[in-house]
Amino acid sequence: MTASTTSKKSVSKDMFKFFIPAASISSIVLCILGPLLFPSAHVLMLLVVYCFFTILSIGHAIKFRTTAYHIVETIRHALVQSPTATDLAYSHVFVIPNYKEPIGILKKTLLRLASHRGARENYVIVLAMEESEAGHIEKGAALEREFSRFFKKFMTTAHPADLPGEARGKGSNVNFAVRKASNILIKEHGMNMENLVLTISDADAAIPELYIQQIEENMQVAKDPYATVFCPPIFFSRNSNKVPAAVRVTDIMWSIMVMQNLSNGSGLMFPCSNYSLSMVLADRVNYWDTDFDAIGEDMHMMLKCFFKTGGHARAVPIYVPINLTNVQSDSYLSTVYARYVQASRHFYGVADVAYALDQSFKSFMKRPYISLSAAFDRLQLLFHMMEAHLIPVVTGWMLILGLLMLQTLNPHVFDGNAQFENLVHVLKIVSGLSSIPMVSNILAYERLHSIVDSELFYPQAKGSFSVDEDGPSGIPLIRTSSESTFSSTSMSRTDSSSTLLGCTGSDQEEEISEKTIQKPTTTTHSIYHPSKRTIRHYFDYAWLPFAAFFYMTLPSTISSMKKLIPNREEKYIVAEKMGDD
Repeated sequence: MTASTTSKKSVSKDMFKFFIPAASISSIVLCILGPLLFPSAHVLMLLVVYCFFTILSIGHAIKFRTTAYHIVETIRHALVQSPTATDLAYSHVFVIPNYKEPIGILKKTLLRLASHRGARENYVIVLAMEESEAGHIEKGAALEREFSRFFKKFMTTAHPADLPGEARGKGSNVNFAVRKASNILIKEHGMNMENLVLTISDADAAIPELYIQQIEENMQVAKDPYATVFCPPIFFSRNSNKVPAAVRVTDIMWSIMVMQNLSNGSGLMFPCSNYSLSMVLADRVNYWDTDFDAIGEDMHMMLKCFFKTGGHARAVPIYVPINLTNVQSDSYLSTVYARYVQASRHFYGVADVAYALDQSFKSFMKRPYISLSAAFDRLQLLFHMMEAHLIPVVTGWMLILGLLMLQTLNPHVFDGNAQFENLVHVLKIVSGLSSIPMVSNILAYERLHSIVDSELFYPQAKGSFSVDEDGPSGIPLIRTSSESTFSSTSMSRTDSSSTLLGCTGSDQEEEISEKTIQKPTTTTHSIYHPSKRTIRHYFDYAWLPFAAFFYMTLPSTISSMKKLIPNREEKYIVAEKMGDD
């Protein structure tokens, strides 16, 4: 390859990096100068943007309701069938990257996995620590001592700090941990790569056993299980009542966005924070990228799998929610700020737009006569990328400033011009109509959240439970003192369905289980619903304008601007969480 060719490729990639920042700057400038310099064109532009946003929002609402329907059906089907999960066809490798996470959170994550039937025979835990964390050796060793006996294998890795060319973050840690795990499991223990399924888990992820069951079923029916990324929805139902309403409602909208994305067509969707794929696929694409442009590791890995397999890799939704914790600090204001910091880091994933454009351009240059279906797939993928990253930095400003600046800076510009006066009225009407899909999403979400909480996360919220040593593989098993009944299915909950659904959620339950995992006892305790949705939660949505600006438009804009600074490295900061749910 000649120097001129390399230079051209580098220039094209750098040009793509300017796309989102340029769009963001342009939208702000147009909102301010448009009403003064070209008001008529400004109104027409806003009308196009508002109509596009409204149509897109309607599509998102339909897709969200589709995903919600499948989630409910999956949970209720599991309740009826009560399938066993002990005969797993694959070995499941859970990679848990963590950095300065409270040890209590990690214990609860491991405890939930330990309660799954088949964990001792089929689960491998990879606790991916960071070498730069003070005390990481002691923390990892303590967790391994406490939990290793409940799994097939338990290993701890320590990602070295300051490796050349790496950006510190989840992606680089996962890359190091999976490579090391692959070497140990395949070369040292003789395990078959085709039999290994990776699940990348957040440190605070509560993964129901039903999720693993669904992975197994989808691996069997997938067109190519070794070219598939499995994407679950995410919920924030563990400490949601302990955080400010602005934080709570932000994470609800984040969940809705993830869920509507799971109904994208052609298998072109993106995982969010937790996902699964075969070790074969990870090895085929040379594992995870580790530079700063790949800091949004979940979306980036899906893009990498798609492009590195020539567009063959696809994503499949797994309709079993993963339960996460909201960002939580030690005070109201510090929690509000911590959520802003988390949002800023999320939007560093804007670099994936440049990556997707660059890879699409390169694939076209290599094969200019690709099929129409392949070209359409790439266009769909790029469109969904723009949905994720262009809307916050462009439409956000247009919706906030567009009409406001016109009425503030040039309020009488259309006096006597009936045509444009009417257009401004139409603009206001469309602006109001654009909120209807969001209201629809809120109503659907509240119903879905109640169902998921009561039937998947906390089905024992009415009654009491006991913990004893009769569980599978010697794991303390949760048992109710009286038989519970699900009104939605008119069926009694059995122990097998309870375990499969991952019913290990409430605060008291976790505390008792952590103790009895070392000193088994049998005790009965009342339990409550830690995040029960009530009418007061509807008042949370009054915070939506604040949340939309401070947790989406502003951090996405600032993060995109930072991409203009060459060789910029950001301090590695993880979202603050408390040790208790």
